[in-house]
Amino acid sequence: MMRGLVGPQVINNLVSGVLIENAPLDNGETTEYRNFLLQLLSIRTQTLSLLTQPLHQFFQLRKVACYFWFDPSTEQIMYHRPGQGGTESQNNANFLNNVYEKTSTWNVANGITKTEMQEQQTDQINIAFCIKATCTDAKAAKTIAPSNTDKIIEDKDAIVANVLWKTLEIRDFLTSSKHVYTTWGRALSISLSTLKNPTSNEQEAFLTAFELIRFGVLTANPYSKTYGKPVGDDKQHRHITLFARTMSLLPMEFKVSRRWALSGFIIIHVHFIPFLELSLVRSF
Repeated sequence: MMRGLVGPQVINNLVSGVLIENAPLDNGETTEYRNFLLQLLSIRTQTLSLLTQPLHQFFQLRKVACYFWFDPSTEQIMYHRPGQGGTESQNNANFLNNVYEKTSTWNVANGITKTEMQEQQTDQINIAFCIKATCTDAKAAKTIAPSNTDKIIEDKDAIVANVLWKTLEIRDFLTSSKHVYTTWGRALSISLSTLKNPTSNEQEAFLTAFELIRFGVLTANPYSKTYGKPVGDDKQHRHITLFARTMSLLPMEFKVSRRWALSGFIIIHVHFIPFLELSLVRSF
């Protein structure tokens, strides 16, 4: 927390004991978005579990409840402590991976991190760096280091790298035993390799895209509620819908130029996609 590696929202949820999910800009009327939020509770519970494990027992036993705007009378308890009670459908930590213990093999020392930075010729610790650092079995083996309480990692780069590696493991991009790619990790690596020097926004967009694909919401299929559709036949509509949903993951600034004007088909069709349809995707 002191180094800014844990966002303020999860800390506020823990301190207040409440997570209130308000409606997004499009009012969250789709069934897909509401189901997505219910699925997201598992990740949020894991985050609480990771945060509270080393804290005082008061926080480990702290009751945290989630309330959704579409069902305000239902209290969704986030059982973030193993043995706390509840059922699997209630996101009980007993049925989730105990992330604090599960990621205990990530204790990569500063020396290894610095050496890898020199090999990659970079001074940035980010998702792309961590993926490249585990691209082979030999390189991945260097990152396996059990936690050592006598030797605490204090270097900022090493801390950030270990946090990102743990995140990639928790989200099933890296394996816990050998730190090598899973199928999702291999797909993320291939995607990042298509860009010479991916920016932080592009890296996060790729990661978010794979998560949304995993949740089954980044598709060309229409949502349960739509706000109109572009002109064209069904095939063109599906292509444009997927294009718009994917592009909405990146911050964009449209500029008028001859090159854009020549791309008539895409521009004309995308122009007819209502703003609320894009806002709906941005809600995820």
